[in-house]
Amino acid sequence: MAKKRNTKIQTRSEFLHQVSVSSPRIMYFDALKIGARLLKLLSILGLFVALAYGCKLLWNHFVRNNAEFHLTQLELPEGCQISGIRVLEACEIEMNSSIFSIDTDALEQKLTAMPEVKSAEVFVRLPGTLKVDLIERVPVAWIECKSLGVIGRDAVRGLLVDQEKTLFSCDPAIFKRYEAFPIIKLPSLERKEIGPGMQLIHKEGLRAYSLLKTSNDLVNNGLVNLPPFESVQVRSENSLEVRCYDNSSIIFGLYEHERQLQDFVTILERAQETDRRLMNANLIPERNIPVQMVPINES
Repeated sequence: MAKKRNTKIQTRSEFLHQVSVSSPRIMYFDALKIGARLLKLLSILGLFVALAYGCKLLWNHFVRNNAEFHLTQLELPEGCQISGIRVLEACEIEMNSSIFSIDTDALEQKLTAMPEVKSAEVFVRLPGTLKVDLIERVPVAWIECKSLGVIGRDAVRGLLVDQEKTLFSCDPAIFKRYEAFPIIKLPSLERKEIGPGMQLIHKEGLRAYSLLKTSNDLVNNGLVNLPPFESVQVRSENSLEVRCYDNSSIIFGLYEHERQLQDFVTILERAQETDRRLMNANLIPERNIPVQMVPINES
């Protein structure tokens, strides 16, 4: 049985209706409607832009450029060794600049890039205060390694080591403050063992550091009275040579530093009692310590 065909024949009226719907006139009016909507949208956007620009002008006039909101005070931690001028120079900002132009994150990065700064936090406090919390590195000694061109007590080529055994460069602006610190003199090293931001890892160098740290602790706690050390040189794998500013030369071992420092004090007291000056001593032996003294008036 043949299937019935279901073909729809378009009538003349339907054809004319389609032609009338897609006629150029209607398309023209549709385009006008779209254009009007776009113009309305652009007008609204323009109004928002104008309002934003107006708000910016008002902000700059009444707030940003208002002298009341200019930087007038810099707060640093009590006892901070870094001057306010140096902080401003490192941050590249000036007093009386707008407090709202300060980027605290950028300032913290600039401050922590300073060799003598361990960490920094910066806060803005209205109307015109910049609060800077710094944790400074506390140096213990200079590091010297001539084979690597590292020279103690040199503002350009020198390195300092802090209480965490971290090496850092000495900025020329703070050189005078640390110039008299003792020098730890290391033997020839590979460059990978020493550099700014690195930890002191040299075995004998760490023992020299330990000697200085123990000496400083005993002196600062009032337990002993010692002449200031000029340098500590690594002599071998089992000894260190301390040079004092009075030109005396003292040999220490790598360990038992507290005992040896106490012996050093005893020898100094004996020299003072007999009007003599200590020239040399080897503190490694616990008994029969080799000592050389000369009369005080002897050159």
